[in-house]
Amino acid sequence: MEMINHEEENENEEKRNEQENKKKKKIEIEDGIIIENIVATAKIAENIDLGRIVMAFEGAEYNPHRFPGLIYKDMDLNASVLIFRSGKMNITGATNKEDLQDMVDRVTQRLRSAGVKVYERPEVKVMNIVALATISEKLDLPQVALGMGLENVEYEPEQFPGLVYRQGKLTFLMFNSGRVVCTGAQEIQEIPEGVRRLKETLVKFIKI
Repeated sequence: MEMINHEEENENEEKRNEQENKKKKKIEIEDGIIIENIVATAKIAENIDLGRIVMAFEGAEYNPHRFPGLIYKDMDLNASVLIFRSGKMNITGATNKEDLQDMVDRVTQRLRSAGVKVYERPEVKVMNIVALATISEKLDLPQVALGMGLENVEYEPEQFPGLVYRQGKLTFLMFNSGRVVCTGAQEIQEIPEGVRRLKETLVKFIKI
């Protein structure tokens, strides 16, 4: 009996580790480029009585005196949502579009169970994708600032350790470590394209 209990404990531990790894898993869309976060919005109903539906979301926070929306985190998807009276919801924390849709489906299912009339197929609109890229073992940021032109970058190392460079609607935060944070994309394919253009610009005056 004791051996069986140990086997069950080991199986449960493996399942917990597998779930934890899934939560931590990042989506690598290209060599060295990883999706960290996708921010999206969806209109799921005409209006929602948040005070009535808060009990349908275990662990949700709703205090209209502090914030007008209901805050809920789905531990399985490791994503969070803000639900507003207007019927609009914001999603953050997902790392792929499948999880975004899954989150919307989970929320609308809970709302239906609570008696809320929700739209049959809410449209999910991606507002911002945050990605992390490693483009070099090290970046000489002062040299990057001079090469790109001080008028084209924001670099004040006394205030912030990174260099900010804008490329169309994309914004890159570059650090001495060679890591780059990319924000502003609404389609995943925009990120590797932007990183390639950034590298093409950098190699003109530094070695990467």
